[in-house]
Amino acid sequence: MTEVRFPDFEAIVDEVGALYRQGRLPHAVLLTSDSGLGLEGTAQMMATRLLCDVSVDGSCGVCNACQLLAAGTHGDYRWLATLEGKASIGIDQIRVASDFIAKTASYGSLKVLVVAQADRMTNGAANALLKTLEEPSGNSVIFMLARRPWLLPPTIRSRCQSWKMPRLSRTTCMSYVQEHGIAITSEVEQNPRLLERAVVTHASGKGDSVAELCGLVNAVLDGSMGSHDMALGLQKFELMEAVDATVTAIEDRLLSQDTDKASMMATLSAHRAVATILQRLRAGAVPAKETACYEIAALIENASNNQFSELERGLRVLGS
Repeated sequence: MTEVRFPDFEAIVDEVGALYRQGRLPHAVLLTSDSGLGLEGTAQMMATRLLCDVSVDGSCGVCNACQLLAAGTHGDYRWLATLEGKASIGIDQIRVASDFIAKTASYGSLKVLVVAQADRMTNGAANALLKTLEEPSGNSVIFMLARRPWLLPPTIRSRCQSWKMPRLSRTTCMSYVQEHGIAITSEVEQNPRLLERAVVTHASGKGDSVAELCGLVNAVLDGSMGSHDMALGLQKFELMEAVDATVTAIEDRLLSQDTDKASMMATLSAHRAVATILQRLRAGAVPAKETACYEIAALIENASNNQFSELERGLRVLGS
């Protein structure tokens, strides 16, 4: 759960502390970020701010609660994420978390549950969590983290207060780029979204894989690569990573694209197609990796060739 922390996110952590002191802290918060950067680190800071025994304005770092949090053994704090080797958060994980929320706080007056990658819950897991959200415990708060909240059922979203992480300022991005010696083009430097993406990619430690997947997506959309070669390239990565990075690559292309309307429509259609794959995985589908990679590549190739009728047919087959 170690993550680079940026000063741009400190205000939202301060807001959590203020709401708690005022008795106005929501029972459930959906914390989102367009880039995904800062979600986990900010949630950790929020939990520490709320559970610290000593400080009301920040974690002291030395009290019993802060030491237990640092060791990952605080009895009133749970962190829920996908298990190793799994693509989704399952119903059994949610049931255990719900039992934790239902119990009385052991160490203080508040329990904190963080559901990282909440947009990866299966439908069954989301339904299991719904009851907890509908009948919240009075001494608990649930932070749900999601880069793509649209993958969550509306019933879940409607029962959470939605907070959106601020984008990194240009000053913060340029400081990070210079500190880490990241080479960027003038186009990236002048585009705030692309500049932030360069920081996100480096901070996540996935620069090489993201760059490779972006290359595959752009090659197919530009017509210089066929679906077969793209599918082979995708198969080198873990399936969820490949699908998620493909969506990111398409979003990057949309941010930087300055082409005709047909190309823009093709890229948007490709985004919808791959997002449908993401929804299938989030719903608990476990397709064969090879099959899923060929599905993704074929859908993108259809979009690049403006074969929208074939693309629509493919989306119907996928249940969109």
